[in-house]
Amino acid sequence: MVHKLNLNLALPTQPLTIS
Repeated sequence: MVHKLNLNLALPTQPLTIS
């Protein structure tokens, strides 16, 4: 889950893509 959190911080403009 840590990887997903990192992506959320790196791409805050597209949180839907990570979710």
